[in-house]
Amino acid sequence: MFTFQNVGFSNTVGTTKYLSCADCEAGPIGYHDLNSRISYVALDRVSHTN
Repeated sequence: MFTFQNVGFSNTVGTTKYLSCADCEAGPIGYHDLNSRISYVALDRVSHTN
């Protein structure tokens, strides 16, 4: 269903679930729209490292 690693989802608020970091619980880093089933992530809140 979801293709994220280490992302937590909040309880549903209306038709939205807020995304947070599952490791450090920082958030919100974005949200998931239940109607469109699309997740939006704020790029300035995340980073990718190898």
